[in-house]
Amino acid sequence: MSHRSVMRGALAISGLAWILNGSAALAQTTVGESFEIYTFSDPEAVGARSLTVLSAPFSVRVPILGSSSTLSLEGAFARGEVETVRGKRYELQGLTDSRLSLDLAVAGPLRAAFIAALPTGVQSMTADEARVAALASSYLLPLRVNSWGSGGGVGGGASLTQAFEGSGLSVSASYLVKREYDAFKNGGQAYRPGNQLLLRAFGYVDLSPSARFTLQGGYSNRAEDQMSGAGIYRSGDQLEAVGALTFAAGARGNAITYAGWMHRGEGERAEIFGGGSAPGEDLLLFGAGLRTPLGSVVLAPSADARVYRNDDGVGQGYVGSAMIGLEVPSGGVTLIPAIRGRYGNVDVRSGSSSSFTGAEFSLSVRMGGRP
Repeated sequence: MSHRSVMRGALAISGLAWILNGSAALAQTTVGESFEIYTFSDPEAVGARSLTVLSAPFSVRVPILGSSSTLSLEGAFARGEVETVRGKRYELQGLTDSRLSLDLAVAGPLRAAFIAALPTGVQSMTADEARVAALASSYLLPLRVNSWGSGGGVGGGASLTQAFEGSGLSVSASYLVKREYDAFKNGGQAYRPGNQLLLRAFGYVDLSPSARFTLQGGYSNRAEDQMSGAGIYRSGDQLEAVGALTFAAGARGNAITYAGWMHRGEGERAEIFGGGSAPGEDLLLFGAGLRTPLGSVVLAPSADARVYRNDDGVGQGYVGSAMIGLEVPSGGVTLIPAIRGRYGNVDVRSGSSSSFTGAEFSLSVRMGGRP
C-alpha cells in the first residue's frame, strides 16, 4: 500500500464526521509527508553511512455524541533505508501500527477511554530489515516514525479532570494488553511484548493573564516480554516529568520553554540472552518555541536538545536541532511546511564515537476542526 493510499483513507475517515455529526467542519484531519536524513562522520564505528526515513503520518479526530466524545485514528506509512559502510542498502517499508481510540464523557469530570493498537504495521522482519528498525529506534534520533510494528493490542483507561480558579489538575490511568505475533520471518517463534500499565498526572497554574506553568509526570510498568511462552526480558519501570512555561510574546505571539526528564530502571535479561541486568537509562530534554502572526501567516521557529545517558555508556550522546516552520491558511485548509537541521554525537562503544548531522523537510496539511 502506498502513502497516497493512506492519505486517501484518512480523508475518507474524516468524512464520517458528516454522517455522525451532520457537519464535516467539526472533524479535524492532518496528513503530510516528511523526509529525514542522518549521516555519520565515522561509518565504521556506527556500521552505517546514513539513515533516511520518508514518512506520511496521518491523524483523524471526529467528535461524536454531541461533540462530548471523540473518535481518533492515528498512523503512518514509512520507508526507512540504511546505507552501510560498503555502500549496500537495507530497506524497511510499510504501514506502521495504527491507534484507534474512543474518548467518552462519563459523568462530570470523569472520562473513559478505549484503545485499540491495530496491527497494521510490519510485524515479521528479516535480519536486514531489523537493522533499519534498530537504528531508527535510537533515542538520539528523534524521527517522526521510529517503529513499524509491535503486534497491536487492546486496552482502556479513565481520567479525572478538575479545574480551579487559575489552575487545574488531571490524573489518568490506562492498561494495554499486547498481542502475540511472529517478529522474525521464518523464525517459527511467537513473540509477545509485555502488557503495559501507564499512570499520568497533569497540572497547570496561571502565573499571570498571559503566562501559564504546566507540569506533567508519568509512571510506566511493563510485564515480561515472552518468546514462545517463555520469559526473555523485563524492562525496568519508567518515570518521566516535563515542565513548561507558556507566555505572550509581543502583541499577538506566544512562546514556550520546556525541560523534561525520563528515567528507566535496570531491566532483566533471560539466561538465553546472556542473563544479568540491562542498563538503566536517562534522557534529558530542553526546548523553546515561538508562534507569531505575520499577516495571515504564522511563523513558528523552535530549537531543542536532548542528552541520553545509560549505565554502560553504549549508544549514549547528545543532539541539538533548530527548526523554522510556517502555518499558511489556503482555501479552507492550513499548509504547514517546515525545515529542521540537527547535529549530535553518539558514543558507539568505549573509546569509539561518531558525530552526525541531520536534516528534515516536511509538509503537513490540516483540514477542518474549530478555529
